[in-house]
Order: sequence, then structure tokens, then C-alpha cells
Amino acid sequence: MRKRNRSLVSFYLVFVGFGLLFAGTGAAFAAGTAASSFGSSAYSAGVPVNVSITVSPDGGTQAYTTEDRPPNGWTVSQIGGGGVFAGGVVRWGPFFDASQRTLTYQAVPPAGASGTVVFSGSASFDGQSVAVGGTRSLSAAQTSTGNCVSSTTRLCLSGNRFGVEIDWQIPSGEQGVGITVPMTVDSGLFWFFEPTNLEVLIKVLDVCSFSPDHWVFFAATTDVKYTLTVTDTQTGAIKQYFNPQGERAQAVADTAAFPCP
Repeated sequence: MRKRNRSLVSFYLVFVGFGLLFAGTGAAFAAGTAASSFGSSAYSAGVPVNVSITVSPDGGTQAYTTEDRPPNGWTVSQIGGGGVFAGGVVRWGPFFDASQRTLTYQAVPPAGASGTVVFSGSASFDGQSVAVGGTRSLSAAQTSTGNCVSSTTRLCLSGNRFGVEIDWQIPSGEQGVGITVPMTVDSGLFWFFEPTNLEVLIKVLDVCSFSPDHWVFFAATTDVKYTLTVTDTQTGAIKQYFNPQGERAQAVADTAAFPCP
């Protein structure tokens, strides 16, 4: 009986010793963090969303991997950092060092996408997994509605709320209007003389979720005299931008173009 008790005591001491050893080893396990951000505050169907994940391993990390899962039905492209997309998941690594990395890709929402969507992912540091934190959800952009009617000389942007037109004049006195090249719901192009010679890129953005005003951004690669007119078809407000004859056009970033909503 005493012998059996001594065996039990010995087993218990060995078990406790291994437990303490395991705990001590566990305290030394490397870990780290992973935080995500998006290149836009909302998404629109068919418009790529830039996804960025900053992974920061602890100094003692020997190896780590990262993966991220976009919402169902979204397509993926432009993967940076040597990542691959398979089975609905973007994966990077393993990286055999403790260097911080910013891992990127583009996710494109399908036609008809709506509501709030959630991305999910994790990073594994020497086998210890942590969830990707930071910003993980995106809501669909609120589409403003308007009465803009598009034509070959008028772009309708930001949910057909804003109409954009441009007229030009060269030194000889010849005049004309810009011809439209629609691109996305928020952006488009104009040409003046030849369809292969694009002159102006413009976008009108509904950023009312975080700004008191709609934004008008555009850039022109010309020194021709022009007047660019943006009309808010909901309110009737008009804003014009002018470039003098012979001056190289400057890019415009008007973040107080039209008041929200």
C-alpha cells in the first residue's frame, strides 16, 4: 500500500513539473497583432475596395502566416506580398522572420451587392492564432438619386444626381463641347478633339457619411480655355470651374462643392 502511495505521489510531482515547464514555455511563445483598414469608407457594386492588413509579429517570432476572407461572392485581384487566393481565402506566408508587413489586395463587390458586409481573417505566429482586428466591416454607399439625363455631352454621376458638362475654346476662336466617356457611377472622362486624346477625368463623390459636403475632383491635361459645369439636379445648384486660355490646367479637389445630403 505504501509503495502504491509513493508511486502516486511521484506521478503527481512529475505531472506538476511538466505543467510548470509547459507554462514557462508557453509564456515565451511568440505572438503579434494584425490590423485591417480599407481604402474607402463604403463600397459600390463593381468598384474595387483596397484592403490593407498590417501584421506585426513579436520580436521572438520564428515564422508566421496570415489569411483573410472577403465576403461571399466578392472577387479578388491585385494581391500584394506574395499572397494567393484559393477557396475564398487570401493567404500569405509562411514568413520566416519577425518583420512587420503590410499585406494588400483588392476585393470587388458583385452586381447587386448591398447592406453591410464583414471581412474575417487571422494571423498565426509560431502556431498561435490571433484574429485580424481593425476595421472589418463595410456598408454599401448611399446612392443619391437625381434627375440627370446623360448624353454624349453630359456625364451623370453619383447616382444620377450630378450632371457634368464642359465647353472649350482654342486661340483661333473655334469652340466646342466635351464628349463624354462614362467610366463608373462616380467618374468619367471627356475628350475635345479626338476620342483617342482624352482631356479631362472627373469624379463626384457622395461622402456624406463623414463629410458635410459632396466632393468634386478632376484633372485636365490641356492648356485650352474651358469651363466645366457641375449641376446638382436635386437642388438646382450649379458650380463652374474655369481654365484660362494658354494656361496649364491645375487639378481640382473641391471638398466643399455641394452641401449634403
